[in-house]
Amino acid sequence: MSIEAMAMAGIDYSECGIDTEDWELGDRELPPPVYLLADQQSSESYIIEAEDKREMIISTNMVVDGKTSGKQGS
Repeated sequence: MSIEAMAMAGIDYSECGIDTEDWELGDRELPPPVYLLADQQSSESYIIEAEDKREMIISTNMVVDGKTSGKQGS
């Protein structure tokens, strides 16, 4: 049970014999949950997708028939 849950229930954590220093240090020794770890492959694919979108935007602003399309570079 968390200290927050005990506080919401009106229970004093010191009466339950919880040592906050040991409790806090214990959390640091645990590895992060798997769902919080970044997937290397999905991160790389996100970067590639972002670069593809950027290239698409740049290509729409390129000079066509001697005129610049879009507002950039006019």
